[in-house]
Amino acid sequence: MQTDKLQLPQWLLYALAGIGASTTSYGLLQGLRTVLTYTRPSKLPRYLHYPSGSWALVTGSSDGIGRGFAEELLSRGFNVVLHGRNEQKLQRLMRELSDKHKQRQLQILVADATDTGVDFTGIKRQMQGLPGKLTVLVNNVGGIHSGKTYNTLDGYTSQQLVDCINANATFTTLITSALLPLLRDNGPSLILNCGSIVTTVHPPYIATYAGTKGYIHTWASSLRLEIKAQGYDSQVEVLTAAIGNTASSGNTYEEDGSTLTARECAKACLDRVGCGHDVVIPHPKFLLFTLPFFILPTNLMKNVMIPIMKKRFDESEKAAERKES
Repeated sequence: MQTDKLQLPQWLLYALAGIGASTTSYGLLQGLRTVLTYTRPSKLPRYLHYPSGSWALVTGSSDGIGRGFAEELLSRGFNVVLHGRNEQKLQRLMRELSDKHKQRQLQILVADATDTGVDFTGIKRQMQGLPGKLTVLVNNVGGIHSGKTYNTLDGYTSQQLVDCINANATFTTLITSALLPLLRDNGPSLILNCGSIVTTVHPPYIATYAGTKGYIHTWASSLRLEIKAQGYDSQVEVLTAAIGNTASSGNTYEEDGSTLTARECAKACLDRVGCGHDVVIPHPKFLLFTLPFFILPTNLMKNVMIPIMKKRFDESEKAAERKES
Protein backbone atom coordinates (compact mmCIF):
# COMPACT_ATOMS: atom_id res chain seq x y z
CA MET A 1 0.00 0.00 0.00
CA GLN A 2 1.47 3.35 -1.01
CA THR A 3 0.87 6.64 0.70
CA ASP A 4 1.30 9.97 -0.93
CA LYS A 5 4.37 11.84 0.23
CA LEU A 6 3.76 15.21 1.79
CA GLN A 7 4.87 17.86 -0.65
CA LEU A 8 5.38 21.41 0.57
CA PRO A 9 4.55 24.30 -1.72
CA GLN A 10 7.56 25.57 -3.60
CA TRP A 11 7.19 29.07 -2.18
CA LEU A 12 7.37 27.65 1.37
CA LEU A 13 10.53 25.71 0.55
CA TYR A 14 12.13 28.88 -0.79
CA ALA A 15 11.03 30.78 2.31
CA LEU A 16 12.47 28.15 4.68
CA ALA A 17 15.72 28.05 2.72
CA GLY A 18 15.93 31.83 2.89
CA ILE A 19 15.35 31.84 6.64
CA GLY A 20 18.01 29.18 7.12
CA ALA A 21 20.53 31.05 4.99
CA SER A 22 19.79 34.33 6.77
CA THR A 23 20.16 32.74 10.20
CA THR A 24 23.45 31.10 9.24
CA SER A 25 24.78 34.33 7.75
CA TYR A 26 23.78 36.31 10.82
CA GLY A 27 25.49 33.80 13.10
CA LEU A 28 28.68 33.91 11.02
CA LEU A 29 28.69 37.71 10.98
CA GLN A 30 28.18 37.87 14.74
CA GLY A 31 30.99 35.37 15.24
CA LEU A 32 33.29 37.37 12.97
CA ARG A 33 32.41 40.58 14.79
CA THR A 34 33.23 38.95 18.13
CA VAL A 35 36.58 37.71 16.85
CA LEU A 36 37.43 41.18 15.51
CA THR A 37 36.44 42.78 18.81
CA TYR A 38 39.14 40.83 20.65
CA THR A 39 41.84 40.77 17.97
CA ARG A 40 42.03 44.16 16.27
CA PRO A 41 44.45 46.75 17.68
CA SER A 42 43.26 49.29 20.23
CA LYS A 43 42.72 52.84 19.00
CA LEU A 44 43.79 54.32 22.34
CA PRO A 45 46.93 55.89 20.76
CA ARG A 46 44.54 58.19 18.86
CA TYR A 47 44.06 60.10 22.11
CA LEU A 48 47.78 60.51 22.76
CA HIS A 49 48.22 63.46 20.42
CA TYR A 50 49.42 66.55 22.32
CA PRO A 51 53.16 67.33 22.19
CA SER A 52 52.77 69.13 25.53
CA GLY A 53 51.36 65.94 27.06
CA SER A 54 48.05 64.07 26.89
CA TRP A 55 46.39 63.49 30.26
CA ALA A 56 43.96 60.88 31.57
CA LEU A 57 41.78 61.35 34.64
CA VAL A 58 41.00 58.05 36.36
CA THR A 59 38.29 58.30 39.00
CA GLY A 60 38.58 55.96 41.97
CA SER A 61 42.24 55.22 41.26
CA SER A 62 43.53 54.70 44.82
CA ASP A 63 43.48 50.92 44.37
CA GLY A 64 41.80 48.07 42.53
CA ILE A 65 40.82 48.46 38.89
CA GLY A 66 41.33 52.24 39.07
CA ARG A 67 44.95 51.78 40.03
CA GLY A 68 45.25 49.22 37.25
CA PHE A 69 43.99 51.85 34.78
CA ALA A 70 46.50 54.39 36.08
CA GLU A 71 49.42 51.98 35.72
CA GLU A 72 48.33 50.84 32.27
CA LEU A 73 47.79 54.39 30.97
CA LEU A 74 51.18 55.50 32.29
CA SER A 75 52.82 52.56 30.53
CA ARG A 76 51.10 53.62 27.28
CA GLY A 77 52.41 57.18 27.34
CA PHE A 78 49.70 59.16 29.15
CA ASN A 79 50.14 61.47 32.10
CA VAL A 80 47.59 60.63 34.79
CA VAL A 81 45.43 62.45 37.33
CA LEU A 82 44.74 60.14 40.26
CA HIS A 83 41.37 60.64 41.94
CA GLY A 84 40.23 59.48 45.36
CA ARG A 85 38.95 60.76 48.68
CA ASN A 86 42.04 60.03 50.80
CA GLU A 87 44.75 62.58 50.04
CA GLN A 88 47.50 60.75 51.94
CA LYS A 89 46.79 57.52 50.11
CA LEU A 90 46.84 59.35 46.77
CA GLN A 91 50.14 61.05 47.62
CA ARG A 92 51.74 57.69 48.47
CA LEU A 93 50.47 56.16 45.25
CA MET A 94 51.67 59.14 43.22
CA ARG A 95 55.19 58.80 44.65
CA GLU A 96 55.20 55.06 43.97
CA LEU A 97 54.02 55.44 40.37
CA SER A 98 56.37 58.38 39.74
CA ASP A 99 59.32 56.18 40.70
CA LYS A 100 58.18 53.54 38.19
CA HIS A 101 57.32 55.97 35.38
CA LYS A 102 59.89 58.75 35.62
CA GLN A 103 59.06 60.18 32.19
CA ARG A 104 55.39 60.69 33.06
CA GLN A 105 53.65 63.37 35.08
CA LEU A 106 51.07 62.73 37.78
CA GLN A 107 48.65 64.88 39.73
CA ILE A 108 46.01 64.10 42.32
CA LEU A 109 42.36 65.09 42.60
CA VAL A 110 40.78 64.76 46.04
CA ALA A 111 36.98 64.44 46.03
CA ASP A 112 34.54 62.18 47.86
CA ALA A 113 32.36 60.53 45.21
CA THR A 114 29.61 59.90 47.76
CA ASP A 115 29.30 63.64 48.49
CA THR A 116 26.84 65.58 46.32
CA GLY A 117 28.54 68.83 47.35
CA VAL A 118 31.66 68.23 45.23
CA ASP A 119 32.92 71.36 43.45
CA PHE A 120 32.80 70.18 39.84
CA THR A 121 33.52 73.68 38.55
CA GLY A 122 36.75 73.57 40.55
CA ILE A 123 37.58 70.16 39.09
CA LYS A 124 37.11 71.55 35.59
CA ARG A 125 39.47 74.44 36.40
CA GLN A 126 42.09 71.99 37.66
CA MET A 127 41.83 69.95 34.45
CA GLN A 128 42.08 73.12 32.35
CA GLY A 129 45.27 74.03 34.22
CA LEU A 130 47.11 70.80 33.45
CA PRO A 131 50.51 71.19 31.72
CA GLY A 132 49.06 69.58 28.62
CA LYS A 133 45.55 68.56 27.59
CA LEU A 134 42.99 66.22 29.14
CA THR A 135 41.99 63.70 26.45
CA VAL A 136 40.83 60.67 28.46
CA LEU A 137 38.26 60.37 31.25
CA VAL A 138 37.97 56.94 32.87
CA ASN A 139 34.80 56.77 34.97
CA ASN A 140 35.90 53.95 37.24
CA VAL A 141 34.81 55.05 40.71
CA GLY A 142 32.12 52.88 42.25
CA GLY A 143 31.47 49.87 44.43
CA ILE A 144 29.41 49.39 47.58
CA HIS A 145 31.49 51.88 49.59
CA SER A 146 29.81 51.26 52.95
CA GLY A 147 28.27 48.37 54.81
CA LYS A 148 28.62 44.73 53.80
CA THR A 149 29.22 43.91 50.16
CA TYR A 150 26.41 41.36 50.08
CA ASN A 151 23.24 42.35 51.89
CA THR A 152 19.49 42.54 51.53
CA LEU A 153 18.04 45.85 50.38
CA ASP A 154 16.54 46.55 53.80
CA GLY A 155 19.80 45.50 55.46
CA TYR A 156 21.50 48.72 54.37
CA THR A 157 20.84 52.07 56.00
CA SER A 158 19.31 54.84 53.92
CA GLN A 159 22.65 56.67 53.91
CA GLN A 160 24.51 53.60 52.70
CA LEU A 161 22.09 53.25 49.79
CA VAL A 162 22.43 56.94 48.92
CA ASP A 163 26.23 56.65 49.08
CA CYS A 164 26.13 53.67 46.71
CA ILE A 165 23.97 55.56 44.21
CA ASN A 166 26.09 58.71 44.46
CA ALA A 167 29.42 56.90 44.04
CA ASN A 168 28.31 54.72 41.14
CA ALA A 169 25.94 56.98 39.22
CA THR A 170 25.66 60.58 40.43
CA PHE A 171 29.39 61.40 40.58
CA THR A 172 30.04 59.87 37.15
CA THR A 173 27.17 61.82 35.62
CA LEU A 174 28.20 65.16 37.12
CA ILE A 175 31.94 64.93 36.45
CA THR A 176 31.27 63.90 32.84
CA SER A 177 28.87 66.81 32.42
CA ALA A 178 31.48 69.21 33.80
CA LEU A 179 34.34 67.91 31.65
CA LEU A 180 32.52 67.14 28.39
CA PRO A 181 33.04 70.64 26.89
CA LEU A 182 36.76 70.42 27.72
CA LEU A 183 37.08 66.95 26.22
CA ARG A 184 35.27 68.14 23.09
CA ASP A 185 37.62 71.10 22.72
CA ASN A 186 40.66 68.87 23.32
CA GLY A 187 39.45 66.17 20.94
CA PRO A 188 39.81 63.57 19.82
CA SER A 189 39.02 62.43 23.35
CA LEU A 190 37.72 59.34 25.12
CA ILE A 191 35.14 58.77 27.85
CA LEU A 192 35.54 55.20 29.14
CA ASN A 193 32.89 54.06 31.61
CA CYS A 194 33.22 51.04 33.87
CA GLY A 195 29.98 49.11 33.71
CA SER A 196 29.38 45.54 34.82
CA ILE A 197 28.10 42.18 33.66
CA VAL A 198 25.66 42.34 36.59
CA THR A 199 23.35 44.09 34.12
CA THR A 200 23.12 40.73 32.35
CA VAL A 201 23.15 38.26 35.25
CA HIS A 202 21.06 40.30 37.78
CA PRO A 203 22.54 38.83 40.98
CA PRO A 204 20.66 39.19 44.29
CA TYR A 205 22.13 40.82 47.42
CA ILE A 206 23.72 43.66 45.43
CA ALA A 207 20.49 45.04 43.98
CA THR A 208 21.25 48.75 44.35
CA TYR A 209 24.79 48.41 42.98
CA ALA A 210 23.45 46.39 40.03
CA GLY A 211 20.82 49.05 39.42
CA THR A 212 23.42 51.82 39.26
CA LYS A 213 25.40 49.84 36.69
CA GLY A 214 22.25 49.44 34.62
CA TYR A 215 21.91 53.21 34.75
CA ILE A 216 25.51 53.68 33.59
CA HIS A 217 24.99 51.40 30.59
CA THR A 218 21.82 53.18 29.45
CA TRP A 219 23.08 56.69 30.25
CA ALA A 220 26.37 56.16 28.41
CA SER A 221 24.71 54.67 25.32
CA SER A 222 22.28 57.60 25.20
CA LEU A 223 25.16 60.06 25.66
CA ARG A 224 27.06 58.41 22.81
CA LEU A 225 24.02 58.87 20.54
CA GLU A 226 23.51 62.44 21.76
CA ILE A 227 27.10 63.30 20.88
CA LYS A 228 26.56 61.83 17.41
CA ALA A 229 23.34 63.83 16.99
CA GLN A 230 25.24 66.98 17.97
CA GLY A 231 27.83 66.24 15.30
CA TYR A 232 31.03 65.79 17.29
CA ASP A 233 31.21 61.99 17.61
CA SER A 234 34.49 62.10 15.68
CA GLN A 235 35.86 64.23 18.53
CA VAL A 236 34.57 62.29 21.56
CA GLU A 237 34.27 58.51 21.82
CA VAL A 238 32.05 57.07 24.56
CA LEU A 239 32.63 53.42 25.45
CA THR A 240 31.28 51.35 28.33
CA ALA A 241 33.08 48.21 29.50
CA ALA A 242 30.88 45.52 31.07
CA ILE A 243 33.39 44.23 33.60
CA GLY A 244 33.24 40.79 35.22
CA ASN A 245 34.75 39.40 38.40
CA THR A 246 38.03 41.15 39.18
CA ALA A 247 40.27 40.40 42.15
CA SER A 248 40.92 43.28 44.54
CA SER A 249 41.28 44.01 48.25
CA GLY A 250 37.51 44.45 48.40
CA ASN A 251 36.70 41.34 46.34
CA THR A 252 38.30 38.05 47.31
CA TYR A 253 35.77 35.82 45.54
CA GLU A 254 37.00 33.97 42.46
CA GLU A 255 34.82 32.65 39.67
CA ASP A 256 36.26 29.48 38.15
CA GLY A 257 38.50 30.54 35.30
CA SER A 258 36.92 33.95 34.76
CA THR A 259 38.56 36.17 37.40
CA LEU A 260 41.11 38.77 36.27
CA THR A 261 43.60 40.86 38.21
CA ALA A 262 42.92 44.60 38.34
CA ARG A 263 45.74 45.30 35.88
CA GLU A 264 44.52 42.59 33.47
CA CYS A 265 41.01 44.05 33.60
CA ALA A 266 42.23 47.60 32.94
CA LYS A 267 44.40 46.41 30.05
CA ALA A 268 41.47 44.55 28.48
CA CYS A 269 39.24 47.63 28.72
CA LEU A 270 41.84 49.87 27.07
CA ASP A 271 42.49 47.25 24.40
CA ARG A 272 38.82 47.48 23.35
CA VAL A 273 38.93 51.25 22.69
CA GLY A 274 37.68 51.98 19.18
CA CYS A 275 35.85 48.64 18.85
CA GLY A 276 32.70 50.39 17.62
CA HIS A 277 30.34 49.07 20.31
CA ASP A 278 28.32 51.11 22.79
CA VAL A 279 28.93 48.48 25.47
CA VAL A 280 31.64 45.82 25.25
CA ILE A 281 32.55 42.87 27.44
CA PRO A 282 36.28 43.63 27.57
CA HIS A 283 37.80 40.18 28.05
CA PRO A 284 36.95 36.76 26.53
CA LYS A 285 36.90 35.25 30.05
CA PHE A 286 34.08 37.60 31.03
CA LEU A 287 32.29 36.81 27.76
CA LEU A 288 32.44 33.05 28.36
CA PHE A 289 31.06 33.55 31.88
CA THR A 290 28.01 35.42 30.57
CA LEU A 291 27.26 33.14 27.58
CA PRO A 292 24.96 30.78 29.51
CA PHE A 293 22.81 33.75 30.48
CA PHE A 294 22.24 34.49 26.79
CA ILE A 295 21.75 30.87 25.70
CA LEU A 296 19.99 28.99 28.51
CA PRO A 297 16.46 29.63 29.81
CA THR A 298 16.24 32.67 32.07
CA ASN A 299 14.54 30.84 34.94
CA LEU A 300 17.21 28.13 34.88
CA MET A 301 20.02 30.68 35.20
CA LYS A 302 18.18 32.49 37.99
CA ASN A 303 17.93 29.23 39.91
CA VAL A 304 21.67 28.70 39.40
CA MET A 305 22.50 32.23 40.53
CA ILE A 306 20.45 32.23 43.75
CA PRO A 307 22.44 29.60 45.74
CA ILE A 308 25.75 31.11 44.63
CA MET A 309 24.83 34.56 45.87
CA LYS A 310 23.05 33.20 48.96
CA LYS A 311 26.31 31.50 49.97
CA ARG A 312 28.19 34.79 49.61
CA PHE A 313 25.54 36.57 51.65
CA ASP A 314 25.74 33.97 54.43
CA GLU A 315 29.54 34.20 54.48
CA SER A 316 29.30 37.98 54.65
CA GLU A 317 26.92 37.70 57.62
CA LYS A 318 29.25 35.32 59.47
CA ALA A 319 32.25 37.57 58.81
CA ALA A 320 30.36 40.55 60.23
CA GLU A 321 29.41 38.55 63.33
CA ARG A 322 33.04 37.52 63.91
CA LYS A 323 34.14 41.13 63.55
CA GLU A 324 31.63 42.29 66.16
CA SER A 325 32.47 39.54 68.67
